[in-house]
Amino acid sequence: MKPLYTRFALVILILFAQKASAQNMNARMNAVNNMWNKQFTQSQMQMQMQNRMNMGFLSEKGGGRSYNFDYVYVITMADSSKRQVYSKIYLDTTKHKTYVLFLDRNLPKNDPNKIKKIYSDETLSLERNLAEGEVEDKWYKGMAKDSCWMFKVISGPINAYSLLSEEDNTKFMPETLVGIQKGDGPILKVSAENLMPMVEQNADAFEYAKTKNYYEAIKKYNQDIKENRKK
Repeated sequence: MKPLYTRFALVILILFAQKASAQNMNARMNAVNNMWNKQFTQSQMQMQMQNRMNMGFLSEKGGGRSYNFDYVYVITMADSSKRQVYSKIYLDTTKHKTYVLFLDRNLPKNDPNKIKKIYSDETLSLERNLAEGEVEDKWYKGMAKDSCWMFKVISGPINAYSLLSEEDNTKFMPETLVGIQKGDGPILKVSAENLMPMVEQNADAFEYAKTKNYYEAIKKYNQDIKENRKK
């Protein structure tokens, strides 16, 4: 009887050890998968930023098709003080943040701090006057986020935000879209996963979103909503 009991106890111990080993293996696999997913997301973000640099519209060296012009901007710093700059909007590929160049006219020409980078997360907003000599000013403000300034380039049932201050006209580049917002909801990162649920009731807009043609998806959705309201 004792040998039978001993064998039974041994079987129980083996089964328990196998179960514990499987659980440990699953935990290790989950940890590896989570780490891989995090690295993949970071890699995708870095690739998107690098693609923008390759296109030239956020590069200090320029090049490529670009509508990223120098403008007079008024910056509201984090302490609410204001500065004026004449600059493009650039991307720091190390910090993965956009910035403008500030020329401190109070410093001598040979001072290394005469030209300073002001990053988006050091500010509250970045804005420029679109009036161009008209009687009334028309300020176009970009909200400061951790990695960039976000300018509302499309307004409607779905709002869209760009990291450049170009209006929605012939100079605007759809590649600069970074944020989308349905109604008064939260501003989400531009992606097919975020946009498709917003436009799913519009077949054409949904197809545009599915193929990552975000600009056309938003414009189609907003236009159809506008036309339906007129009926």
